[in-house]
Amino acid sequence: MKTWGWNLAFYIFTIYLFGCAQLPDPTLEFRENLRREVNTQQWIFQDLNASFSPFMEQYIVHWKFREFKSPWGNKTRVAFRLFDCSQDDLFAVVFVPPRPPRGTFFILHGYLASLGNFSGIIRVMLEEGWAVTAMDLPGHGLSGGARADAKDFIIYQKSLKCWLEKLSEIRTVLPRPWVVLGHSTGASAIVDYSVHNELPWDLVILSAPLIRHVWWELGQGLSWVNQWWLKSIQPLVSPDPLVGIYNVPISWVLALGRWESQLRLKAKSEVSVLFHQDRDDQVVLYQHNLPLLGRGFPNNKVFWQQGMGHVTLADFHRYHEAFLPILDWILENQGVMHLEEQ
Repeated sequence: MKTWGWNLAFYIFTIYLFGCAQLPDPTLEFRENLRREVNTQQWIFQDLNASFSPFMEQYIVHWKFREFKSPWGNKTRVAFRLFDCSQDDLFAVVFVPPRPPRGTFFILHGYLASLGNFSGIIRVMLEEGWAVTAMDLPGHGLSGGARADAKDFIIYQKSLKCWLEKLSEIRTVLPRPWVVLGHSTGASAIVDYSVHNELPWDLVILSAPLIRHVWWELGQGLSWVNQWWLKSIQPLVSPDPLVGIYNVPISWVLALGRWESQLRLKAKSEVSVLFHQDRDDQVVLYQHNLPLLGRGFPNNKVFWQQGMGHVTLADFHRYHEAFLPILDWILENQGVMHLEEQ
């Protein structure tokens, strides 16, 4: 009986190791080709309906960036940019409507995603007449850096600072109010940024913010043990075929743990914050995260949802359902109406 038990354990462990083997990255060639087409020197705006270079055109079509209904016709301009930040380069995009924008909307995606996952929300804000800018976090999308890795979480708030500095070059096309949406790890970057800097935004939306994940106690212990023989595991979500991530480094999980243990929030009562959280989220431990963040952002409101999970704002099919109440909160706090109401 004991022999049978040990054999079973051995087979399970072998299957586990096989499943966690490092997979080749099938998106590498596309990413490298597209990165070669992106300007690295300055922001150059083009008509979104113009012809783009082959890989950029494929990228635009894939994320459906053109599929929105502007009240002023489809004359939106767009600029793609790669810029240096510390040892890596970062990819960002800026969309500007044909008439003076009503404000500027910033987007920071979550772990294993990219800015393209939020193309639905980008289109909604363009339809409302806002300028929109989004950035790929280091190691994600078209940004440089170790794929999906972070030796130290400080890299995220530093990348956010670099992004803001680069956007200052085109400040005239990015009017106030400034509103930022950070999802999951993107929310973590904003939280960490607030510890080290004054927040430049008028409103902040933290959607499913990541401080601890739901497997926190078990996950941190297993990651510490696994680091000695496993370098990565396969993600639980299906990677995007263009810029997806096929391996999750164990070192990222450990970096999250170190960051959480060192996080010391400073109360930021001068900015209004909306926490967007689904009660059925199986990724973040919101029962711990939201009370903690509430002490750091006392001028807050919580918008609860249920039955939509962790990544609803990045879901092509359900983002409207989740985002429209958030949009109402933005407009209400800025004293602005929907365009169709004016």
